[in-house]
Amino acid sequence: MASIWSATLLISLVVSSSHHKALEERIVNGDPVSASQYPWMVSLRYEFEYEEYDGTQNLYTGSHFCGASLIESDPITILTAAHCVDGFSQNYDNGGIIYTNHPWGNITVTIACDLNRTVAQQTATTMPNASSPDYIKPTWDTLYVSDYSMINIHPKYSSGFTSTSWGIYDGYDIALLIIPDDDMYNDQNQTAPEIDLPTIPGPYTSSQSCCASDEELTQIGYGLNETNGSLTETLESTTMDYVTGTQCFDEFKAAGNDTIVGVLLTQYLFVDEEEIPNRFVCAKTPGTDA
Repeated sequence: MASIWSATLLISLVVSSSHHKALEERIVNGDPVSASQYPWMVSLRYEFEYEEYDGTQNLYTGSHFCGASLIESDPITILTAAHCVDGFSQNYDNGGIIYTNHPWGNITVTIACDLNRTVAQQTATTMPNASSPDYIKPTWDTLYVSDYSMINIHPKYSSGFTSTSWGIYDGYDIALLIIPDDDMYNDQNQTAPEIDLPTIPGPYTSSQSCCASDEELTQIGYGLNETNGSLTETLESTTMDYVTGTQCFDEFKAAGNDTIVGVLLTQYLFVDEEEIPNRFVCAKTPGTDA
Protein backbone atom coordinates (compact mmCIF):
# COMPACT_ATOMS: atom_id res chain seq x y z
CA MET A 1 0.00 0.00 0.00
CA ALA A 2 1.25 3.48 -0.80
CA SER A 3 2.40 5.75 1.96
CA ILE A 4 -0.47 7.78 3.39
CA TRP A 5 -0.53 10.60 5.91
CA SER A 6 -3.15 12.61 7.69
CA ALA A 7 -2.74 16.02 9.26
CA THR A 8 -4.70 18.43 11.37
CA LEU A 9 -5.66 20.97 8.75
CA LEU A 10 -2.60 22.94 7.64
CA ILE A 11 0.17 21.60 9.84
CA SER A 12 -0.24 18.86 12.39
CA LEU A 13 0.83 15.43 11.16
CA VAL A 14 -0.78 12.48 12.90
CA VAL A 15 -0.79 9.52 10.50
CA SER A 16 2.13 8.14 8.55
CA SER A 17 2.96 5.18 6.35
CA SER A 18 0.78 2.08 6.49
CA HIS A 19 3.86 0.19 7.69
CA HIS A 20 4.70 2.53 10.57
CA LYS A 21 4.02 1.75 14.20
CA ALA A 22 4.50 5.32 15.50
CA LEU A 23 3.81 8.87 14.40
CA GLU A 24 6.11 10.33 11.78
CA GLU A 25 6.51 14.01 12.51
CA ARG A 26 9.03 14.93 9.80
CA ILE A 27 9.56 14.79 6.05
CA VAL A 28 10.97 11.36 5.10
CA ASN A 29 12.94 10.79 1.90
CA GLY A 30 12.38 14.35 0.71
CA ASP A 31 14.57 16.56 -1.47
CA PRO A 32 16.90 19.23 -0.04
CA VAL A 33 15.60 22.71 -0.73
CA SER A 34 16.76 26.25 -0.04
CA ALA A 35 14.73 28.06 2.61
CA SER A 36 14.71 31.12 0.33
CA GLN A 37 12.00 29.31 -1.66
CA TYR A 38 9.84 29.28 1.47
CA PRO A 39 11.08 32.24 3.55
CA TRP A 40 8.13 31.96 5.93
CA MET A 41 9.23 28.48 7.04
CA VAL A 42 10.28 28.48 10.71
CA SER A 43 12.65 26.26 12.66
CA LEU A 44 11.82 26.23 16.38
CA ARG A 45 14.49 25.77 19.03
CA TYR A 46 14.88 26.87 22.62
CA GLU A 47 17.51 28.96 24.37
CA PHE A 48 18.43 29.44 28.01
CA GLU A 49 21.20 30.99 30.06
CA TYR A 50 23.27 28.88 32.40
CA GLU A 51 26.24 29.39 34.69
CA GLU A 52 29.57 27.61 34.27
CA TYR A 53 31.52 26.31 37.27
CA ASP A 54 33.67 29.45 37.17
CA GLY A 55 30.64 31.71 37.31
CA THR A 56 30.66 32.58 33.60
CA GLN A 57 27.21 33.11 32.09
CA ASN A 58 26.61 31.31 28.79
CA LEU A 59 23.72 31.02 26.36
CA TYR A 60 22.69 27.53 25.31
CA THR A 61 20.85 27.16 22.00
CA GLY A 62 19.15 23.85 21.41
CA SER A 63 18.82 22.07 18.10
CA HIS A 64 15.73 22.19 15.91
CA PHE A 65 12.74 20.56 17.59
CA CYS A 66 9.78 21.48 15.38
CA GLY A 67 8.79 23.23 12.18
CA ALA A 68 6.32 26.11 11.93
CA SER A 69 5.13 28.83 9.55
CA LEU A 70 4.98 32.60 9.84
CA ILE A 71 1.40 33.41 8.76
CA GLU A 72 0.95 37.00 9.94
CA SER A 73 3.33 39.91 10.46
CA ASP A 74 1.16 42.27 12.55
CA PRO A 75 0.89 40.95 15.14
CA ILE A 76 3.63 38.43 14.50
CA THR A 77 1.84 35.06 14.34
CA ILE A 78 3.51 31.69 13.89
CA LEU A 79 1.55 28.50 13.23
CA THR A 80 2.83 25.21 14.62
CA ALA A 81 1.61 21.92 16.11
CA ALA A 82 0.30 21.87 19.66
CA HIS A 83 2.42 18.83 20.50
CA CYS A 84 5.49 20.96 19.74
CA VAL A 85 4.77 23.37 22.60
CA ASP A 86 2.72 21.37 25.10
CA GLY A 87 5.92 20.56 27.02
CA PHE A 88 6.22 24.19 28.09
CA SER A 89 4.49 25.68 31.11
CA GLN A 90 4.19 29.08 32.75
CA ASN A 91 6.72 30.47 35.19
CA TYR A 92 4.35 32.07 37.67
CA ASP A 93 7.12 34.20 39.16
CA ASN A 94 7.73 36.23 36.01
CA GLY A 95 5.37 34.96 33.31
CA GLY A 96 8.23 33.30 31.47
CA ILE A 97 8.35 29.88 29.85
CA ILE A 98 9.44 26.73 31.67
CA TYR A 99 10.57 23.73 29.66
CA THR A 100 9.46 20.73 31.68
CA ASN A 101 11.07 17.94 29.62
CA HIS A 102 14.71 19.00 29.73
CA PRO A 103 17.25 16.46 31.10
CA TRP A 104 18.46 19.13 33.55
CA GLY A 105 14.97 19.49 35.00
CA ASN A 106 12.58 22.43 34.73
CA ILE A 107 14.42 25.36 33.14
CA THR A 108 13.29 28.81 32.03
CA VAL A 109 13.72 29.18 28.27
CA THR A 110 13.02 31.43 25.32
CA ILE A 111 11.65 29.89 22.12
CA ALA A 112 13.78 31.00 19.17
CA CYS A 113 11.92 31.03 15.84
CA ASP A 114 14.42 30.98 12.97
CA LEU A 115 13.05 32.16 9.62
CA ASN A 116 14.53 31.36 6.22
CA ARG A 117 16.96 28.84 7.67
CA THR A 118 18.19 26.14 5.28
CA VAL A 119 20.70 24.41 7.59
CA ALA A 120 18.66 23.33 10.58
CA GLN A 121 20.87 21.13 12.70
CA GLN A 122 23.81 23.45 13.35
CA THR A 123 23.58 25.23 16.70
CA ALA A 124 25.83 27.57 18.64
CA THR A 125 27.48 24.50 20.17
CA THR A 126 27.89 22.46 16.96
CA MET A 127 28.55 25.13 14.33
CA PRO A 128 32.16 25.01 13.06
CA ASN A 129 34.50 27.89 13.81
CA ALA A 130 34.25 30.79 11.34
CA SER A 131 37.66 29.84 9.95
CA SER A 132 36.53 26.29 9.14
CA PRO A 133 35.67 25.37 5.53
CA ASP A 134 32.47 23.81 6.91
CA TYR A 135 31.33 27.06 8.49
CA ILE A 136 28.02 28.41 7.18
CA LYS A 137 27.39 32.05 8.01
CA PRO A 138 23.97 32.49 9.61
CA THR A 139 21.64 34.18 7.15
CA TRP A 140 18.34 33.68 8.91
CA ASP A 141 16.19 36.00 10.98
CA THR A 142 15.15 35.05 14.51
CA LEU A 143 12.01 36.02 16.40
CA TYR A 144 11.70 35.28 20.10
CA VAL A 145 8.77 33.98 22.15
CA SER A 146 9.67 34.88 25.73
CA ASP A 147 6.38 34.92 27.63
CA TYR A 148 4.04 31.99 28.15
CA SER A 149 1.04 34.14 27.22
CA MET A 150 2.39 34.15 23.64
CA ILE A 151 1.70 30.38 23.36
CA ASN A 152 -1.89 29.71 22.29
CA ILE A 153 -2.87 26.03 22.06
CA HIS A 154 -6.19 24.95 20.54
CA PRO A 155 -8.68 24.63 23.42
CA LYS A 156 -9.80 21.16 22.24
CA TYR A 157 -6.26 19.78 22.08
CA SER A 158 -5.27 17.06 24.53
CA SER A 159 -1.79 15.62 24.75
CA GLY A 160 -2.95 12.23 25.99
CA PHE A 161 -5.86 9.85 26.23
CA THR A 162 -8.63 10.78 28.64
CA SER A 163 -12.22 9.65 29.20
CA THR A 164 -13.33 12.27 26.65
CA SER A 165 -10.33 12.59 24.34
CA TRP A 166 -8.13 10.51 22.05
CA GLY A 167 -5.38 13.08 22.36
CA ILE A 168 -3.57 14.02 19.16
CA TYR A 169 -5.81 11.67 17.16
CA ASP A 170 -8.84 13.91 17.70
CA GLY A 171 -7.30 16.32 15.21
CA TYR A 172 -6.85 19.56 17.15
CA ASP A 173 -3.06 19.46 17.23
CA ILE A 174 -2.55 23.12 16.41
CA ALA A 175 -1.07 26.17 18.16
CA LEU A 176 -0.30 29.82 17.47
CA LEU A 177 2.74 31.68 18.78
CA ILE A 178 1.74 35.34 18.88
CA ILE A 179 4.23 38.12 19.60
CA PRO A 180 2.04 41.15 20.41
CA ASP A 181 2.84 44.77 19.63
CA ASP A 182 2.53 45.58 23.33
CA ASP A 183 5.88 46.83 24.66
CA MET A 184 5.25 44.88 27.85
CA TYR A 185 5.92 41.65 25.97
CA ASN A 186 7.75 42.81 22.86
CA ASP A 187 10.53 44.66 24.65
CA GLN A 188 12.96 43.87 21.83
CA ASN A 189 10.74 45.76 19.35
CA GLN A 190 10.62 42.69 17.16
CA THR A 191 9.28 43.02 13.64
CA ALA A 192 8.74 40.32 11.06
CA PRO A 193 10.87 40.48 7.89
CA GLU A 194 9.14 41.79 4.80
CA ILE A 195 8.38 38.60 2.90
CA ASP A 196 5.46 37.16 0.99
CA LEU A 197 3.48 35.14 3.51
CA PRO A 198 1.65 31.90 2.68
CA THR A 199 -2.04 32.11 1.86
CA ILE A 200 -4.16 30.36 4.46
CA PRO A 201 -7.11 28.58 2.80
CA GLY A 202 -10.63 28.72 4.18
CA PRO A 203 -12.42 29.17 6.42
CA TYR A 204 -14.32 25.98 5.66
CA THR A 205 -17.52 24.48 6.99
CA SER A 206 -17.54 20.94 8.35
CA SER A 207 -18.70 19.66 4.94
CA GLN A 208 -16.07 21.48 2.84
CA SER A 209 -12.64 20.17 1.84
CA CYS A 210 -9.48 22.16 1.33
CA CYS A 211 -8.43 20.38 -1.84
CA ALA A 212 -9.57 18.36 -4.85
CA SER A 213 -9.05 14.61 -5.02
CA ASP A 214 -5.51 13.75 -6.23
CA GLU A 215 -4.46 17.42 -6.05
CA GLU A 216 -0.70 17.62 -5.59
CA LEU A 217 0.34 19.02 -2.20
CA THR A 218 3.82 20.16 -1.17
CA GLN A 219 5.10 19.37 2.32
CA ILE A 220 8.08 21.26 3.73
CA GLY A 221 10.08 20.45 6.83
CA TYR A 222 13.35 19.45 8.43
CA GLY A 223 13.38 15.77 7.69
CA LEU A 224 14.71 12.30 8.31
CA ASN A 225 16.91 10.28 5.97
CA GLU A 226 14.53 7.34 6.43
CA THR A 227 11.58 6.35 8.58
CA ASN A 228 12.65 6.62 12.24
CA GLY A 229 16.11 7.52 10.93
CA SER A 230 18.49 10.39 11.71
CA LEU A 231 17.88 14.05 11.02
CA THR A 232 18.98 15.57 7.75
CA GLU A 233 21.04 18.74 7.78
CA THR A 234 18.78 20.87 5.62
CA LEU A 235 15.23 21.86 4.91
CA GLU A 236 13.46 19.33 2.68
CA SER A 237 10.32 19.16 0.59
CA THR A 238 8.23 16.40 -0.90
CA THR A 239 4.96 16.17 -2.83
CA MET A 240 1.97 13.98 -2.09
CA ASP A 241 -1.51 13.62 -3.58
CA TYR A 242 -4.60 14.69 -1.67
CA VAL A 243 -6.98 11.92 -0.59
CA THR A 244 -10.59 12.55 0.41
CA GLY A 245 -11.73 11.74 3.94
CA THR A 246 -13.81 8.80 2.76
CA GLN A 247 -10.98 7.32 0.68
CA CYS A 248 -8.57 7.88 3.57
CA PHE A 249 -10.87 5.95 5.89
CA ASP A 250 -11.33 3.13 3.36
CA GLU A 251 -7.59 2.72 2.74
CA PHE A 252 -6.75 2.55 6.42
CA LYS A 253 -9.61 0.13 7.02
CA ALA A 254 -8.41 -2.08 4.16
CA ALA A 255 -4.94 -2.14 5.74
CA GLY A 256 -6.46 -3.81 8.80
CA ASN A 257 -4.20 -3.80 11.81
CA ASP A 258 -1.07 -2.63 9.96
CA THR A 259 -0.94 0.60 11.99
CA ILE A 260 -2.01 1.62 15.44
CA VAL A 261 -3.15 4.93 13.99
CA GLY A 262 -5.28 3.26 11.33
CA VAL A 263 -7.00 1.12 13.95
CA LEU A 264 -7.73 4.14 16.11
CA LEU A 265 -9.15 6.18 13.24
CA THR A 266 -11.25 3.46 11.60
CA GLN A 267 -12.28 1.19 14.47
CA TYR A 268 -12.76 3.65 17.30
CA LEU A 269 -12.78 7.34 16.40
CA PHE A 270 -14.67 7.64 13.11
CA VAL A 271 -16.24 4.21 12.65
CA ASP A 272 -19.77 5.68 12.55
CA GLU A 273 -18.91 8.43 10.06
CA GLU A 274 -16.88 6.09 7.79
CA GLU A 275 -14.65 8.99 6.79
CA ILE A 276 -11.79 11.02 8.22
CA PRO A 277 -13.19 14.51 9.05
CA ASN A 278 -11.94 17.54 7.19
CA ARG A 279 -10.03 18.91 10.17
CA PHE A 280 -7.47 16.35 8.97
CA VAL A 281 -5.73 16.37 5.60
CA CYS A 282 -4.91 12.99 4.06
CA ALA A 283 -2.40 12.49 1.25
CA LYS A 284 -0.25 9.67 -0.16
CA THR A 285 2.64 9.02 -2.50
CA PRO A 286 4.81 5.87 -2.78
CA GLY A 287 8.33 6.21 -1.40
CA THR A 288 7.92 9.41 0.61
CA ASP A 289 6.26 10.46 3.82
CA ALA A 290 5.59 13.39 6.10
